[in-house]
Amino acid sequence: MAQAPICRVPMMRTSYENIEDSDVPRPLLHLVKDLDGKHVDGHNRLRSEVEERERRLIEVERQCTAHNEQLQNIGRRTTDVSALRFTPSMVGAFVLVCASIVGGFYGSTWGIRDDVRDIKTTIIDQAELRKAETKLQDERANAIHEQLTASDKRFELLRLEVQQLREQVLFRMKGSAK
Repeated sequence: MAQAPICRVPMMRTSYENIEDSDVPRPLLHLVKDLDGKHVDGHNRLRSEVEERERRLIEVERQCTAHNEQLQNIGRRTTDVSALRFTPSMVGAFVLVCASIVGGFYGSTWGIRDDVRDIKTTIIDQAELRKAETKLQDERANAIHEQLTASDKRFELLRLEVQQLREQVLFRMKGSAK
């Protein structure tokens, strides 16, 4: 960027000797001197502000030039991974981030593991209890079945004995009736 030329206006100096010797009234002479002092102070303030703004402008132009150079260099950077270098602080930060993530997961699931283990144990115990109850019911059913079978056999035996006794009674009755 080209720098704009800075325009400097020289401050006019007047001598008051001629005025003091003239027949100008004293209050007017004091008023002119006061206004001249204010004029000089204002001119000095304006000049210092202009110089400060010029310094700022030069600094901004320098920063713009540096940013433009960076923007031009962005396209020229290589993407070669072998050129990457990690400082020990970057490696340490990466390790700490990974450790904090793993620690967070582990810490958040710490109590869950015990709860899951308890639930699993409870489910296994309930399954074993159901198996034991089923086995007990099967044994009771088998025992009742055996009792019924035995009762049926006894009933059949008693029926056969009753029939045999009836036949004997009938045979004796027929034999005595003759």
